[in-house]
Amino acid sequence: MGGNGKEAPSGAHNRIAINGNRISESPYPAIVVTSTRELTIADNVLGHQKGWLTPERFGLKPGTELPPIQFSNCSEVAGNNAPGVAK
Repeated sequence: MGGNGKEAPSGAHNRIAINGNRISESPYPAIVVTSTRELTIADNVLGHQKGWLTPERFGLKPGTELPPIQFSNCSEVAGNNAPGVAK
């Protein structure tokens, strides 16, 4: 969150790589990325554990299944963990 209490737009962070991590027994989302342009996210292995995070925490409706990786205000995202890439 920025100083105004809102997420910054894409480009607040630039050219970030999140690659080759193993996260086990973590509640989803195990990785949260916001406000990033030119993100590479690949080869991350995520193990799920039901946890205390709720959909409402991420602006989602109650009962919504949380994704393994949450993206918000991101653009130019590439890699095998990118949104829309078959797992």
